[in-house]
Amino acid sequence: MTTVIITKWLTWFDKRIYSRRVLLLLNNFSAHEAAIRTLTKNNTLKNTRVEFLSPNCTSVYQPLN
Repeated sequence: MTTVIITKWLTWFDKRIYSRRVLLLLNNFSAHEAAIRTLTKNNTLKNTRVEFLSPNCTSVYQPLN
C-alpha cells in the first residue's frame, strides 16, 4: 500500500457514497496517515470520516492478521 493508492481509493470511495455519512476505521499505517493529512488539508473528503485504531490493536480487531 502506498500513499498514492490509498489517496485515490479514499477519493473514489467518498464520491461513491454520495450523501451518506460513513465512519471508516483504519490502522495507523504511515501511508494511511499521510493520505488522510493530504485529503484533510485539501478538504477533499465530504462524506467520509476517518478514525485510526489504537496502536498495536490491529491484530486483535483483524482476525486474518
